[in-house]
Amino acid sequence: MNLLDLPPEILLIILSFLDREQDIYTLTLTNKPLSTLANPHLYTNNARKHNSSALLWAAEHNKQPTAELSLRHGGNINATDSDGRTPLFWTSWQAHNDLARFFLRIGKGKIDVNLKENRGVTPLNYACMQGNTGIVRMLLETGKADVNTPENGGLTPIGSAAQIGNVPIVTMLLATEGINVNAADSIFARAPICLAADGGYADVMRLLLETGQVDLDDQNWRIQSSFFWAVNWGYEGVVRLFLATGKVDVNAALPSQGTPPLCQAARNGRVAIVKMFIEFALDGGGEGSEGEDVQFDIRDQSCHRTPLGWAALGGHVDVAEVLLSTGRVDIDSRDGVGQTPLSLAAQNGHTRVVQMLLEAGKKGLGSVSVDPESDLGRTPLSLAAQGGWHAVVKLLIQTGQADVNAVDSEWRRTPLSWAAGNGHVEVVQLLLATGRADLDSRDGTFQRTALEWAAENGYDAVVELLEQQGHE
Repeated sequence: MNLLDLPPEILLIILSFLDREQDIYTLTLTNKPLSTLANPHLYTNNARKHNSSALLWAAEHNKQPTAELSLRHGGNINATDSDGRTPLFWTSWQAHNDLARFFLRIGKGKIDVNLKENRGVTPLNYACMQGNTGIVRMLLETGKADVNTPENGGLTPIGSAAQIGNVPIVTMLLATEGINVNAADSIFARAPICLAADGGYADVMRLLLETGQVDLDDQNWRIQSSFFWAVNWGYEGVVRLFLATGKVDVNAALPSQGTPPLCQAARNGRVAIVKMFIEFALDGGGEGSEGEDVQFDIRDQSCHRTPLGWAALGGHVDVAEVLLSTGRVDIDSRDGVGQTPLSLAAQNGHTRVVQMLLEAGKKGLGSVSVDPESDLGRTPLSLAAQGGWHAVVKLLIQTGQADVNAVDSEWRRTPLSWAAGNGHVEVVQLLLATGRADLDSRDGTFQRTALEWAAENGYDAVVELLEQQGHE
């Protein structure tokens, strides 16, 4: 007798003795009649003895027909795989919106929308992490999703949404009753306001602040840290919002960096943010703050350099200009090694900054010392000559105040010695043109003249210039 000639009841009894899914599946492939008979048994067996793995597979791979078959034959809509992931979680993870909608509809009253996988992440957590607006909306509409459930790192759904700057999801979550807008993660203690700020998401920050529920005092150290990094990365909208709260100390240095925010802004050339600090001071600051206490000559802890010094060092002309325009900066402030803004700009060849500093006196913004000596006795002219910055050298000489024979205290070398020894022909010409450069001055270590330095280093054009000058 042919197997298929047996009554269906007997075939079902035979199927009931098969435990291995592979054996049952093999029978379904025999022919269509046997497939029709065995398929329901295959899914029933899977649900009873294999933890509804077919349903989990369908959720992972977005196979709704398979999911429907599994559920029709006893599949557990709250089943979990070895990582604790439910079918609903898989739809959140893989962004299978249509399948998520199907699960929520068919599992109404049965599905647990808050089941966590092994890392403590719920479907809502993950949908927020992924920025999946559709699934977040579906989960919230069930009225059963816990909006404050944290994953193992302490990140709640609104923290996840704030971290990626997702305005629609944050808006939906804020409209949910009982939302905790101050829930901080357990690793870095970042509340949603800090997570949004750290990513530069001013729109999300604004939404959070408009609730009137954000606690800016409870974790002020973390708020201060986020404020500093917003300044550092140039997140203008975030900085403006922080300043408007009046809850940040504009002069406080971040302990791990030792740099006040204004120094960091000037150092990085963030002119728009420097202007915000100035506006903040002129307006008297935000609510509950003292804007007039903004220190424009504040110094960092490592270099002991002012914001103007940092702007000069980096050649940030626009930053230097707005700082000078306040009339409240020390133009000749010295940093930790005795260098002034003019010295720093000259050393790095920032001609426009040098010119701006030299003209500051004419504009009533303060006087500049043209020949300030650093702790090693280096003057701006000496530093510019060494670097070969002929445009800067020319500006300094034109003041009539620069000592062309100034000798530093470390090497006892003149500007001419530094320029000749480095082969800077144009600078040597400028110094010789003054008629005051001492050709016979010798350094304190090797006792070489400028000519000997040029010859030693093989700068023939400079040697020729100096020999011609010596014969005149």
